Amino acid sequence: MNNQIWFKNLKKFFKQENLKKFFPKVNMSLDEKLNSIFRLSIYITIILIFITQNIEFISVIVLIGLLTYIIYKNKNKKDFFTDYDYNYVQPTDDNPFMNILLSDYIDNPNRESLNKKPNVDLNIKKLIDKKFSKNLYKDFSDVFEKANSQRQFYTTPITTIPNKQNKFANWLYNRGPTCKEGNGEQCIKNLHNPLYDLDKKNFKPLYDI
Repeated sequence: MNNQIWFKNLKKFFKQENLKKFFPKVNMSLDEKLNSIFRLSIYITIILIFITQNIEFISVIVLIGLLTYIIYKNKNKKDFFTDYDYNYVQPTDDNPFMNILLSDYIDNPNRESLNKKPNVDLNIKKLIDKKFSKNLYKDFSDVFEKANSQRQFYTTPITTIPNKQNKFANWLYNRGPTCKEGNGEQCIKNLHNPLYDLDKKNFKPLYDI
């Protein structure tokens, strides 16, 4: 879904595929819910002005817009970090590991990808732990947070619809041009580098070629 708050990208906010998203859902992030509420206020205001012929109802849009702005700013200070990029999918209470949900294929086919930037990895991890542990029963033995089923739940490699299977396969198996194909760097890597017995002063190879 649209993970960017409305006042940061009005063009995306008024895109045709987003116009029908005017009611908050459980699987939405807070930004998406704020966008839905603000979009709903616009629709209600238009209907009221059309029925009553009173332009003063435009104040509803202003008030709701201001309210969503305040909530967003307070949330930003409380839960997130200054270097977090809101153009990417983020952990939520209902989907802390940011995986693709079955409902996304219908409700959110254009969902954003997972943020892979190294500088936010630690922040994302902290946020995942926070969302995953919310309302989770714990006792005094959970001080190391190793008893919360973390091994069974994880973020999958694919986070977009449709998946980037070719790109993922290239990342796994594509070794690039070989030495025979003119890759000089690979030729250097192919040079033999024998293991040495560090226990001996003469550093003789552990095996003969």
